[in-house]
Amino acid sequence: MYLRIENRRFWTKFFVLVSCFFSFALHAQTSAEGGGKYLHADFTRLTKFEGSLTIRFAEPEKRVVIAYGRRYRKPLRKQRGTLDQERAYYKPFKARVQENGRVALFPHLPPDYYDLLVVQPREMVLLEGINLLAGSDAEPASDQTLDEIAASLGRQDDGRIAWQAFFEEKKFERGALKGKEAASFAQQMRPSGALTGGGSPVEGVIHSIDVVWLKRAMKEEKGWQVTVRQQLYRAAIDSDDFFKHKYTDALSGIRIVNSAKEIGPLRISQLLQNP
Repeated sequence: MYLRIENRRFWTKFFVLVSCFFSFALHAQTSAEGGGKYLHADFTRLTKFEGSLTIRFAEPEKRVVIAYGRRYRKPLRKQRGTLDQERAYYKPFKARVQENGRVALFPHLPPDYYDLLVVQPREMVLLEGINLLAGSDAEPASDQTLDEIAASLGRQDDGRIAWQAFFEEKKFERGALKGKEAASFAQQMRPSGALTGGGSPVEGVIHSIDVVWLKRAMKEEKGWQVTVRQQLYRAAIDSDDFFKHKYTDALSGIRIVNSAKEIGPLRISQLLQNP
């Protein structure tokens, strides 16, 4: 069926809307602010939970501390038909850092086991204890599997970036494997620069720290496809190098129920030296 519309005002409004849409889409691909505004849970929406976590550090330092629960993770959200008021549970939690970085406080946490991420931008140090895949049958991913993931998601032979093209550089630090499913702890960055929401150049290089869940590609035995991505950290910092990465059990599986819990003092320099 062909519908003829001769209203000139209609076409004017139509082309303006289309132009605005494509302008917004293009800007979203290059904006430093795209996707990061509501990254972490809002503690003011979680005041009914009495559990809290205080982490003490032996050394003062400018640091960001993230807690990521195991019970409420993004791949499970669709399966469970999450209610609107429960969405905050599935987000990572960002600590309120005090006393020159010596104290990190999470005031209201749902009962769960939490894995921690500690980022120290000035030293370009990253420590984490993220449990990537649930279940005793999950095993560490081999270097070959990580190479396959990098080849599937990174820059291709034709020059395009297969996944998250905004971030030109990617590093898959470690992974877990269970049958045809996998998960990886990854770093990404954009050295070429980006724009703020107002169109001004971003100072520094945008870095992203992510957990990605994957499945085997249908047509390629060695290929991988991302099913879910959870961004844990995003910031523009004055470095075009990846963070120095370290996994440690000391930041893994911290149980929170309905009371206050305190751990530490943690000495980051010592954790970095531990095997």
